[in-house]
Amino acid sequence: MSLTLQQQLTTKVTSASNILITFKKNHSADAVASSLALKLLLEKMGKHVDIVSDGFVLDTTYQFLPKSECISSSIEGINQMKICIDASQIPIKDLSYAMEGQMLNIIVTPKSGSLSKEHISTHTGQYKYDLIITIDTQDLASLGDVFKKHDEFFYKTTIINIDHDIQNENYGQINYTNPNVTSVAELVFEIAQLLDPTNALVDEHIAQCLLCGLIAKTKSFKSAQVTPATLHIATRLMQAGAKRDEIVKHLYYTKSITTLKLWGKVLSRLKTDPTGKIAHSWLIQKDFDELKTTPQKVADVIEELMVTAPEAKIIVLMYEYQGIMHGVLYSQALKNAQELAIDLSPTGDKRIAYFHINQSDIHEAINLTLKKIHERLEVK
Repeated sequence: MSLTLQQQLTTKVTSASNILITFKKNHSADAVASSLALKLLLEKMGKHVDIVSDGFVLDTTYQFLPKSECISSSIEGINQMKICIDASQIPIKDLSYAMEGQMLNIIVTPKSGSLSKEHISTHTGQYKYDLIITIDTQDLASLGDVFKKHDEFFYKTTIINIDHDIQNENYGQINYTNPNVTSVAELVFEIAQLLDPTNALVDEHIAQCLLCGLIAKTKSFKSAQVTPATLHIATRLMQAGAKRDEIVKHLYYTKSITTLKLWGKVLSRLKTDPTGKIAHSWLIQKDFDELKTTPQKVADVIEELMVTAPEAKIIVLMYEYQGIMHGVLYSQALKNAQELAIDLSPTGDKRIAYFHINQSDIHEAINLTLKKIHERLEVK
């Protein structure tokens, strides 16, 4: 009799010793908070757990979350190389090593006789991790260099894929996906119940991370996707010790004046097409110079646009910075962001695409982008 999905997941997690948690390069607050919750949960079960996301830089907004400083920007020491010496015929007296420039020299001195290449062999050791858990990641390519530089490791290691996006490609050996929930935080809470039905594992720190994911994804329970189940989980998390007021304070009431002014510029320029389905806005170099800031907060601006124009299915933000015209395209529902921006050589994933345009005028760049989007919509 075959195991159910839930049984497969609990069996694999229970048997694993060293676990890698990873999420897409263009991550959400839900992904960050849920990954931290899962790390804390698995460590309480005695597992060694690392969290890695390509190029990750911790936003000050999330520094209040426990162990947020533990998220790395790249994988280190993924596997070992073993150098084996047959000492059955040539006993070894001494072994040492020395660096000469970029060359590592390993010096082996036999007790008697001489060593030859026939006595030496090399073997690839086991991978550092025996399980991969991906969070809020629709496809492996979205992981960036974490996958690109270690694709063999991903292909040879069991993946548990946790996601709520309907466009998820179900690339894992175990796919714990559900498009009917509001966030991956809900799914991680479900997994916590599977791993321990008594709910003893979910302490105040885990609850705090999960509630943060819920609040961030639902805009403090204001989004239309909120269900009674979502509110029930939020209640249980607060009963476990999560502090809603503290989370709301950090997510929404600690924005710098600079960030608020940047939002103001974008929102004041917001326009929609005649159908109201495509919204766009822009920033120019002068905006960044006046506010003495960088495009690091562009992702937050996109989220603000999503709340301000919820009826828009496609959102485009163009910004000029250091002589380059950048574009961000966010697509909701079933439209693939990368496909819509395919003529602009985008990077990113199905939900959000990043691209550059060889234009010197921001309005020309916007018009060209919108034209390309309309052409792709007509093709589709």
